[in-house]
Amino acid sequence: MGQLVKRSFDAEGRVTLSYSNGDKTTPLTIAMVDFDDIRTLEVDAGTVFKASDTQSRVLGKAGEGRFKQLATSSIEMSNVDLSQEFADMLVIQRGYQASSRILNVANQMIEQLYENTRGR
Repeated sequence: MGQLVKRSFDAEGRVTLSYSNGDKTTPLTIAMVDFDDIRTLEVDAGTVFKASDTQSRVLGKAGEGRFKQLATSSIEMSNVDLSQEFADMLVIQRGYQASSRILNVANQMIEQLYENTRGR
């Protein structure tokens, strides 16, 4: 009897469980799914999707048919360029500030016009 010490995946999606007594088992394989039309997916909650049309669903294993092998022991890089997003945020903030000033000046001009024409 041993304690589970490590879980790992291979390129075909097989899950290998390693135990403290040296035993290793491969009891599971990760299922893959693809859709002929991804527009049939609906957001269920946050980043969870559900398929409204299960007819276009294709199940399989990694490395078989249309499914690629898994890239194990790797880290996916972010697809967001933080420096570009920060620069865009500053541009938007400056645009907002300029728009706010324009609205304040327009409001002051309308008030001044109203004051000047009130007596006539």
